[in-house]
Amino acid sequence: MDDEISFRDSNDGAYTTEETRKGPPLSYISEKLGHGLQFTHALITTVPGLKDDWAIMDARHAFHYQLVAFLALHNMLAYANEKSAKDRLLSLSTDQFKKWLQDVESKGSVTG
Repeated sequence: MDDEISFRDSNDGAYTTEETRKGPPLSYISEKLGHGLQFTHALITTVPGLKDDWAIMDARHAFHYQLVAFLALHNMLAYANEKSAKDRLLSLSTDQFKKWLQDVESKGSVTG
């Protein structure tokens, strides 16, 4: 199964196109998405008393969509399609999750 992952396109068949853009650097956008992911991760994993089923479900959905955007920005969208990715990442400690984000930033590319 690992061999299948290594031979897949990094965006796993998602739509890609060449673009010319003006605006903030994509690394800046990545930084902000990463901070959002860290805060959402902390909310889900460390805030005591967050027991309301709807609140935790909404937070998990927010985490999922932030994760997909972050991985797409770094051309690593194939990892978002792993069914256990969200649960695996939510099982990490805050420090482990921060290191994972740094790994994506260092191994991925915001420029293609």
